[in-house]
Parts: sequence; C-alpha cells; structure tokens
Amino acid sequence: GARDGTTKRSSAEVAAAAPQRVLKGAAAAKRPPKAKKSREERKAEKEKLRAFLKKQKEIEEHAARRQRRKELKEEKRRKEEERRRKEKQHKEEQQREEREREAAAQRKKEADEAAAAAAAAAAAAAA
Repeated sequence: GARDGTTKRSSAEVAAAAPQRVLKGAAAAKRPPKAKKSREERKAEKEKLRAFLKKQKEIEEHAARRQRRKELKEEKRRKEEERRRKEKQHKEEQQREEREREAAAQRKKEADEAAAAAAAAAAAAAA
C-alpha cells in the first residue's frame, strides 16, 4: 500500500469508509439494534444546545460592548484633541492680532513724533 500513495488504514476506518451494507443473518443478530433516542435524551440535547447558544450570545454581546466602549473612548480622545488644537489656534490668532495692534501703535507714535519734530523745526525756523 505504501507504494501507491495510500496509507495503512485501521479496520475501523475501512469499515467506516465502506458503504453501509445491510447486515443479514448472524451479523445482524450480533449487532444490537440502533436504539431510538428517548424523549429525555432529546430534551437534554436540546437543553445543551440552548445553553451553548446562550453562552455564545453572551460572549458576543460582551465583545460588542467592549468594542463600543473602545469606540466611544477613541471618539472622546479625538474630540479632546480637536478642542486643544482649536484653542491653540485661537490663542495664536489673538497673539498675532495683539502684536499687529502694538506695531500699529508704535508706527503711529513714531509718525506723531516725526510730525511734532517737524512742527518744532518749522517753529524754530520761523523764529
């Protein structure tokens, strides 16, 4: 068997693979009849299945809750970041405006001083 690529199989596997032939005579007598499941057995299996499904559902729900919490946390963090960014931008904007105002005031002061100096010079010239 090893040469043609098939592996050695146990007799149980061979029997399982073979088509189920109807047993006659002595073989049938040796084999116990396949018992029909009792009502209790069916009930127990149903119960087992139900318990299993319930557990599955609980696990899934738990996972979903965790996922939701994670998403909310992430969203909160994003919003907080956005808020900080906006605040910083606003602050920078204000500082820039303040500097511009100061610069304008400085220019005005210098212009006024120049004008005053010119007036004084004119007055001196007139005198």
